[in-house]
Amino acid sequence: IIKVFSLVGFILLLLFYLTANWIGRRITKPIVLLQRGAKIIEKGKLTHKVGTKSKDEIGVLSRAFDNMTKKLRVLYLGLEKKVRERTKDLEKFKLAVQNASDLVVITDPKGKILYINKAGEKITGFVAAELLGKKAWSKESWGMMNEKFYKKLWKTLTINKKTFSSKSVKNKTKNNKEYDAEIKISPILDKKKVLFFVGIERDITKEREIDRAKSDFVSLASHQLSTPLSTVKWYAEFLNKKARRKLNEKEKKYLDELYKSNERMLALIDDFLNVSKIEMGTFYMKPKPTDINKVMRNTLKEFLPQIAKKKLKIKKTFYKKSISLNIDPKLLSMVFSNLLSNAVKYSNKEGKIEIETERQGSKALISIADSGCGIPKDEQSKIFTRLFRAQNVYKQYPAGTGLGLYIAKNIVDKLGGKIWFESDEGKGATFFVELLIKNKK
Repeated sequence: IIKVFSLVGFILLLLFYLTANWIGRRITKPIVLLQRGAKIIEKGKLTHKVGTKSKDEIGVLSRAFDNMTKKLRVLYLGLEKKVRERTKDLEKFKLAVQNASDLVVITDPKGKILYINKAGEKITGFVAAELLGKKAWSKESWGMMNEKFYKKLWKTLTINKKTFSSKSVKNKTKNNKEYDAEIKISPILDKKKVLFFVGIERDITKEREIDRAKSDFVSLASHQLSTPLSTVKWYAEFLNKKARRKLNEKEKKYLDELYKSNERMLALIDDFLNVSKIEMGTFYMKPKPTDINKVMRNTLKEFLPQIAKKKLKIKKTFYKKSISLNIDPKLLSMVFSNLLSNAVKYSNKEGKIEIETERQGSKALISIADSGCGIPKDEQSKIFTRLFRAQNVYKQYPAGTGLGLYIAKNIVDKLGGKIWFESDEGKGATFFVELLIKNKK
C-alpha cells in the first residue's frame, strides 16, 4: 500500500510539476518574447516583430509595441531620406563655396573662424589651419582697420543683429601686403540668439587701380581740353561784342550756337573734373562761416536768363534770420547749382519753382521743388548714381551727362549732410538737403 501510494503520489507530483511548468511557460513566454524583442529593437533593428498572438494584456502590449516599432521605422526612413537630401545639399554648398572666387568665412558667435574656403586662403595668403580659432577681419588674422570700425561692426552684428557691409576696407595678407576689399557679414539667428556669422569678402584692389587710372585719364583729358575750349569761349565773346553788328541773322545764329555748345562742353569738363576729384579723394574742403540764404540767392542769379526765357515763376521762402554754417561755400553753391539747373531745365514752360530754407533745431533744411516731368517709381533708386538719367527725361531732353545729382550727393555726404527727394511721375520733384549746424544760435 505504501509503495502504491508513493508511486501514485510521485506520478501526481510529476503531473502537477509538468502542468505548472506548462502553465508558467504559457504565461511567461509572451513576456520573454517582448523582452527579447525590445532588446533587438534597441539595437536598431526596427523590422523585428515581437509576434505574440495571445489575447491577454501581454498580447495587447506586444501588438502595441509592434505598431510603435512600425511607426518608428517609417519615421526613421523619412528622416534618413531627409538627411541624405540635406547631405547632398550640404555637399553642393561646400563645393560651390570652395570653388567661389570670393572669400567665404564662417565664424562662431564670438567671431572665431570655423571655416574658410580656398579663395580665402588665396586672398589672405594664410592656410586654413592657421586661421581656425582666430577672429576674422581682426589684426590677428588679415584685418587692419581702426578700433572705431570694429566697434561699429560688432554693434551692427551683435546688438542690432543686422547685416554689416562696407564697400571700402583695408586688409593685409600674411606677408603684410595691403589690399582693398568689399565685405558683407550676416548673423545667422535662431529666434534672437546668434548661432554663427557668415562673411563674404571680395578683393577689389584691381578694380580700384582701374578706377584710379580711369579717373587720372579723365582728369588729364579734361585739363587738356579746357584750355582750347576757354580760348574758343574768349573769341566767341569777343566776336559777340565787337563784330555782332556786322553779322547777318544767320551768322549771329551760328555764333550763338557756337557759344552755347562751347559752354556745354566746358560744363561737361567741369563735371568730369569734379567726378574725378570725388573718386580720387582729392575734393578738398575749405570751410568758413557761410550764410545759406546768401549762397542760394547768388546761385539763383546765374539762372535768371533761363528762368526768364521759360517764363518760370519763382517762389522763395527764406528763413527770416541768416543760417550760418562752417562750410565750404563753393561746394555748397555747386550742390545748389546742380539742383537748380535740373529744376529750371525740367520744369514745363510757364511752370513754377519753389525754393525754401528753414532751420529745424540744430539742422538746416533746404528744398527745391519743380513742376517738371517727375521721376518714375521704378527708376528712383538709381537717381543719384553716376551717368544715370531717367527714361522720361532722356526722351524730352537728350542733352545731359547724368552727373549733376551724383556730384551733389557726394558733396553733401562729404559735408556730413543728407540729400533725398520726393517725386511722382508727371507731377514734378522736390529735392531736400539737410545740413548740420555746428555753431550756436
